[in-house]
Amino acid sequence: MKFKRFLVLVAGLIVLVLVAACGAAATPQTVVETVVVEKEVVETVIVEKEVEGETQTVVETVVVEKEVVVTATPDPAAEAEGGEEEAMAKGGPKRGGTVTYGQLGDITNFDPFQLSSVSYPMFQNLYDSLIRYDNELNIEPRLAESWELNEDSTQITLNLRQGVKWHNGRDFVADDVVKNFERGLSDELGHNIHGTVNGVVDKVTAVDDHTVVIDFLAPTPNVFDILNAIFIHAPESMDSLESSAIGTGPFKLVEWIPGDHVTLERNDDYWEEGKPYLDGWTFKPYEDYEALLAAVQGGVIDIARNIVPKDVEFLEGQGLVLKPGQEGFILYTITVNPPDPDQEPGPLSDKRVRCALNYALDRDTIVDQALYGAGKRLVQNFPE
Repeated sequence: MKFKRFLVLVAGLIVLVLVAACGAAATPQTVVETVVVEKEVVETVIVEKEVEGETQTVVETVVVEKEVVVTATPDPAAEAEGGEEEAMAKGGPKRGGTVTYGQLGDITNFDPFQLSSVSYPMFQNLYDSLIRYDNELNIEPRLAESWELNEDSTQITLNLRQGVKWHNGRDFVADDVVKNFERGLSDELGHNIHGTVNGVVDKVTAVDDHTVVIDFLAPTPNVFDILNAIFIHAPESMDSLESSAIGTGPFKLVEWIPGDHVTLERNDDYWEEGKPYLDGWTFKPYEDYEALLAAVQGGVIDIARNIVPKDVEFLEGQGLVLKPGQEGFILYTITVNPPDPDQEPGPLSDKRVRCALNYALDRDTIVDQALYGAGKRLVQNFPE
């Protein structure tokens, strides 16, 4: 199957999840009704009439008869025939096929607690989190199907999704979540997640196979940030994450050839019914940008990330589709500070000088020329 290639600008992080957002279609039911419609049939005729004692020819419109028209409601099954082809023609999902994805840099392992922008697309396809944010920061249930947060945000009860299986066939249970938090709390094994949970999470308890209670050391307004950050992975895989992965995500690891490719295949037991649509996904790392650019131009890869803004116009001219990244992910700042107290005073000691430099900075020109228009000037570190 051929896929239309598209590229991702470096202006923001794209989390690549190769599962379509459409849910499973409802099964059509055939209901056939006969509808009788009475339809008047009219004609324009020429008749002779007696008018004031004289016979005259008159043109009239008259009802000749009533015609009975019998119709039946269409069969939904017949209408649905060829529906997938129509959906594809309209830009909808089509099942099957594989894609090859390329970016700068290779992964170093499959440990979802060692977070990096290089590995993030891989983690999104291998693992699930308890909840996740969409692009509008709305909370979406994932492995946690629902939850109850107490009034002062010191405890949350998670009701886990049932019927979820790990890639090795084992059932996903509450104790798996407990062991992930225990690993995150470890100084040695928690890596990037350690700073997120250490000094925040008090204890995590499995009430039963599908219920987890998380107690916090103090009121915690960023509860869902924590649940979003942790990719849940199988406890039995924690000692072998340097070269293997067991998750509950839409794809399973087939092989990793460092420096060359990672191959994933469809998880037929994925909990989200009907997904993923793809049969497989291949990741190819590139050491330099020119090699990545040549690969996408030559059709070696279907999707490319890290495309720099200066090449946008050129690539669009070749018929490729470029999708901007998440607005606000990358920020460029120029900070003008006075000397530290232990340093000699200088021109920047004068607040007026610092303000003058700020006023003199042409931010729009920087965006237009240095960033080729892929950005906007801001006065705070948040997108509008």
